[in-house]
This record gives sequence, structure tokens and C-alpha cells, in this order.
Amino acid sequence: MGRLRTHWLSLATQDRAFFHVALSHYAGNYGLSRSERDPMEAVRFRMEAMKIINERLAIVKTALTDGTLGTVASLASYEVSIPHGERGLRC
Repeated sequence: MGRLRTHWLSLATQDRAFFHVALSHYAGNYGLSRSERDPMEAVRFRMEAMKIINERLAIVKTALTDGTLGTVASLASYEVSIPHGERGLRC
């Protein structure tokens, strides 16, 4: 396993928000691989990750941790990788 993937997996097992993002990625990729829209499970996991991040950002001490930064980067990466019409929720 590559160094980045090993670190990513380690962070997912140590950080609650990042764990939810990892589950969201797996659920979303599974749905897209079956030509389905973003499954509701993936959306729920992302929402939980965002809730945790919002709680962390309210406290300066927890705002800039590896888990927080990794979660935000992972959420952003996932959003730009999904074609606009494929998302489960539309604005």
C-alpha cells in the first residue's frame, strides 16, 4: 500500500470526521459504479462529517488539526470529482 493511502487509512481510523468522509466516499463510489446517483447513505455520512467540522471550527484549539484539514480537503475533492448531474442533492 502506498504511503499516502496508508496515512489516509490511519487518519480515517483515528479521526471521527475523516471516518465519516471515508464512508461517504465508499458509499458514493459504489453508487456511481452502479450508474446510480449519489446514494443517500453517502450524503448522510458527508453531512455528519460537516457537522463535526462545524463543531471543531467553533473552538480555536480543534480548528486546525490534521483530521479537520484532511476532512475538508477530502470533502472538496469529492465534490469536484462528481459530475454536476450525478449528485444526490441539487441546489
